[in-house]
Amino acid sequence: WAVDAAPYEGHVGSVEDVQWSPVEAGVFMSCGVDSSVRVWDVRRKGASAITVDEQHGADVNVVSWSKQVNYLVVSGADDGSFRVWDLRSIRSGEPVALFTWHRGPITSVEWSPHESSTIAVAGADDQVTLWDLALEDDPEADSAARGRDDLRDLPPQLYFVHQGQRDMKEVHWHPQIPGALACTAADSFHVFKPANFGDGQK
Repeated sequence: WAVDAAPYEGHVGSVEDVQWSPVEAGVFMSCGVDSSVRVWDVRRKGASAITVDEQHGADVNVVSWSKQVNYLVVSGADDGSFRVWDLRSIRSGEPVALFTWHRGPITSVEWSPHESSTIAVAGADDQVTLWDLALEDDPEADSAARGRDDLRDLPPQLYFVHQGQRDMKEVHWHPQIPGALACTAADSFHVFKPANFGDGQK
């Protein structure tokens, strides 16, 4: 093996996750305890090509690069938030979407390999959540939820919550079966497919 001893330098503290670009062979993304997400070009070790500070002071634990829309990435942090970034405008420091549903650190995020707008998110709050960014407020659903306190703060993009495990660790989509997922936790692993997967798709 020919290994270059020069490291990639830029993060301050532990690097928590790395992901290769699905389309650029020499490009990868990283995140770390310094609240930053960085995009690197393997030909340039001096510094990351793109850096964005999430500015929440929490560790960024995980990142996932969309295989269908190669300029979209999602990051998940210790404060329970996850952000969707558009690499074409990431330098602005403003995510295209920010969600704060989870009440514990985000431990895993992954874009669906079959639906370009769908993300799976696992958290230390004992939940795996599925999100469809194409979904918007629906007046009919709002009417049905009126008077229900348990549905009052439900984001329209959240379409499924999986529970029943303790301390979720990872979630992964099945590469061949649309909508099927596997998730691991401290006490078990589950394989499941939501009945409403793809409901928001045309």
